[in-house]
Amino acid sequence: MAATLALVVALGGTSYAALQVGSDDIVNDSVTSRDIKNGTIKLADVNDSAEAELSGQAGPQGAPGPQGSPGPQGAPGPQGAPGSPGATGPSGAPGPAGPSGPAGPAGPSGAPGSALAYGFVYLDGSLSSAKNITSVVRQSPGLYCITTSVAVHNIQASNTTNADRIVVQVGDIGLCTGAESASVRTFDDADAASDASFYVLFN
Repeated sequence: MAATLALVVALGGTSYAALQVGSDDIVNDSVTSRDIKNGTIKLADVNDSAEAELSGQAGPQGAPGPQGSPGPQGAPGPQGAPGSPGATGPSGAPGPAGPSGPAGPAGPSGAPGSALAYGFVYLDGSLSSAKNITSVVRQSPGLYCITTSVAVHNIQASNTTNADRIVVQVGDIGLCTGAESASVRTFDDADAASDASFYVLFN
């Protein structure tokens, strides 16, 4: 019996090794789960429709991962339009006065006055700053006789010292000894003749 088996194997060994099973050799629905070795079927061996049936429902959303580090700062955006002007603020306190500026140039000379004659007479009868007055004579205390080089009609005198009252007269005054044009008399507060200085003006 052993010799016969050995002979059969020896005679048919080459044909057995060349034997291969193809798709046409398998009867449809004849291969079952127990005929397939565990772990030998891969996803690539399954068609698309079967693969879709193998997919389960989506699981619940996982917890958020940790926040990533900040990215680099972006480029500046374009400048925005100017805003509307704000309300005017309150006025500030005035600053200190500045130093005085330099004096301006002298103005033009004024027009000549209308007085025909004028001058300043001192207590002793001496004359200063005069126009068209040729002489002043102190005839007696408080009496000044004045001669002009032009015809005059009116006289005005203003006190500058201690005279309390001044009396003026133009024409034939009868007090002066010559042909004087006018006289000026000055009095103190007791109404006594008293010397005084004064301005005199003729028109």
